[in-house]
Amino acid sequence: MPKTAFKPASAASLKLRDEDILKQWVLAFESRPDVRRNSDGSFDVFGDLELSQDELFRAGDLDLVLLRKYVRFRKVGGNFSACPSVFFALLPRKVRGDVIMVGNMGRCVLTAGCDYAGRIMVTLIDW
Repeated sequence: MPKTAFKPASAASLKLRDEDILKQWVLAFESRPDVRRNSDGSFDVFGDLELSQDELFRAGDLDLVLLRKYVRFRKVGGNFSACPSVFFALLPRKVRGDVIMVGNMGRCVLTAGCDYAGRIMVTLIDW
């Protein structure tokens, strides 16, 4: 079997790549005119925040601990939508509009390593 010049990336190297991607996303995000960065590093958004439309968050393979390190939202002036894999990790403290979870909750439960026999039911009270 021929030797290859390429080696698989280590877990540490992959984490650094993800961190660089998140840092670039944050730089682009905070330059938007409808976004303000707070002193604690969180963001206020003066309008809708549709993370379900953002390619970075649709992939759903980001480390949620790393994601929370760089991306936190305090207030959203309009609607907030996100894919289930990041919905609860990035839920703002205050949303003036609708809170919408977009996607397949079953896929997220399976990705989390849960083996279930019944249905997935979500009950949201006082939303």
